[in-house]
Amino acid sequence: MGLRADPVDDIVKAQLGAQKIPGAAVAVVKAGRLEKVGAYGMADTERKVPVTADTVFRIASVSKQFTAVGVMMLVETGKIGLEDPIARHLDGCPEAWSKITVRHLLAQTSGLQDFINEPVTDLKADVTDAQLLAAVAKRPLKFPP
Repeated sequence: MGLRADPVDDIVKAQLGAQKIPGAAVAVVKAGRLEKVGAYGMADTERKVPVTADTVFRIASVSKQFTAVGVMMLVETGKIGLEDPIARHLDGCPEAWSKITVRHLLAQTSGLQDFINEPVTDLKADVTDAQLLAAVAKRPLKFPP
C-alpha cells in the first residue's frame, strides 16, 4: 500500500506556485483543535532560509487593519484607552513621545517617521522589538502629535 498525499500539502504547494509566493506557514484548526501545522518554501529567497512553523513574517502595512481591530477590542473591554499615552503601554519610549496617544497611533497622526529604510529595520533582518524601538526612538518626530 502506497503513501497517500496530504490534500492540504497539495493545495498549499499548488497555490504557492500559481501565485508565485515564495513561502508560507499554515495551521489547520478544526473545532478549536490544531489538526496540522505545515511550513512550505522559503522565508528569505536571497539567503535561502526555509519557512518553519516558527517563522515570523514581517508583513509591514498589511497588518495595520488587524492591529487596529485588536486595539479597539482592548478599548472596548476597558484594558486601554484611546487617550492613553503610548508610554503607559510601551517601555522605552523617549521623552519626545510623551504626548503621543493610542489614538494618534491609530490615526497615523503621531508624528513618528517612517522607519522602513533604516538599516536596523531591514524587513529581512532578524531584529528584536527592543532594537526596532531603539532605532525608531532616535529619530525626531516629523510633526507634533
